[in-house]
Amino acid sequence: MITMFTCDSAIVALSMDDLNNEGLVGTENGTIYYVNFFDNVDPSLYPIPIVSSNNINRDAISLLKIDPGNPQIFVSNCGQKSAQFKINTIVNCDLVYNN
Repeated sequence: MITMFTCDSAIVALSMDDLNNEGLVGTENGTIYYVNFFDNVDPSLYPIPIVSSNNINRDAISLLKIDPGNPQIFVSNCGQKSAQFKINTIVNCDLVYNN
């Protein structure tokens, strides 16, 4: 099965669950999307933008990772101009840590 998604710019980071069913995609513009390849409800809804700009400089995302020890959070890093490091919750995308 092939699934195609259109994002706002080039994909530069990806973090998927162990079965590669769902995960997060980071783009060059600093947008973070949620994707689910096996959603039987309506796969045309994806990708869902959950963070429209990861930082004020709109740097490319250099790291995007769901924490295997705590799957309720994800880590992102934008580093070309600002070296920002953020931790957000998966459910509401609440910012937990910003450095």
